[in-house]
Amino acid sequence: MILKHKIENVKKILLVNKRIFTQSSHKNDEIEGIHVSDDYYLFNDLQTVYRYRQSILEVFRDNYDDFVEINTDSNDLRQNLSNENKILLFYLSSDDIAIYDLNSRKTIETISFDKDISVYVKNGVIVTEGKSYTIKNIISYWSLKNISESLWKHTLPEGFKIVGSVQVIDNVLFFIAYKDNHYQLVTGLDIETGTILYQNQYEVTNENNFVVAKNLNEEDKLMYGYGHVYQVLNPKTGEIILQKEFKENKEYDLLPSINSIYDNKLWFVSRRGKEAKFGAIDLETSEIDFVQSFPLENDGQFDKPVFHQGKIYLHDSNNVLYVLE
Repeated sequence: MILKHKIENVKKILLVNKRIFTQSSHKNDEIEGIHVSDDYYLFNDLQTVYRYRQSILEVFRDNYDDFVEINTDSNDLRQNLSNENKILLFYLSSDDIAIYDLNSRKTIETISFDKDISVYVKNGVIVTEGKSYTIKNIISYWSLKNISESLWKHTLPEGFKIVGSVQVIDNVLFFIAYKDNHYQLVTGLDIETGTILYQNQYEVTNENNFVVAKNLNEEDKLMYGYGHVYQVLNPKTGEIILQKEFKENKEYDLLPSINSIYDNKLWFVSRRGKEAKFGAIDLETSEIDFVQSFPLENDGQFDKPVFHQGKIYLHDSNNVLYVLE
């Protein structure tokens, strides 16, 4: 791929609903999409893109082709998995949460709830909790119709803590936990009952017999990943259905660390600084399409790659955005 643009001082890039969002001090005409100035904080939850500064929260709406203000006492939200126009708004000044309709731009109901909500699903929420904000070993499901007590609660085995996001695939609640960075626990729960559908423990060793597939492909509901090995996992059963080593790992001295899925390919980045590389794997053939060296200045490291309309956007730790096609 050929470098078309190198743009400095870009804080963030997102691709949501087939739109590119970039955050920087000034809009750059070489990047198509929506620009957000760097005096905001820019995030997304599922398909909802939002920004805030101080206590004013704004959500991007396609029908306005712009951000619209929805609250002056919030900086966080969760989108409903079943209805992207329904969100939860978290107030800054209290433990109150608003159930909010983005179409009417009105609050449907306000409830008091002081727990950490990971996922807003149907008429309930998935909560993670533990000893601290970062050490979480309990997951539970609460109905918003009766928030006084959880419908079910699952506690992980001693020493394990949830790492990364909690995902819902159809009726399965999928998450990964670690103990002492040496043991990995991959769990699938029935979201309605909390029943354990599977719980597989692995040792994180040089033999690479643990789960690296953490990117959900919405097309086939399988998870893909590429680290020391390439792997495909069925999150509904917990089964690793494909695991293979590529000769390119040794040939190009690859150490893939971050993956993303676009256009039926698993895009990956590898290493940092002068050793930085990127490439793609064809999901249909399970073979590497290409690997390309791309040395970075100042020992930079790539973030998660973004691919859109034939262009790949590579953002690095020096806040430089490279656009190739």
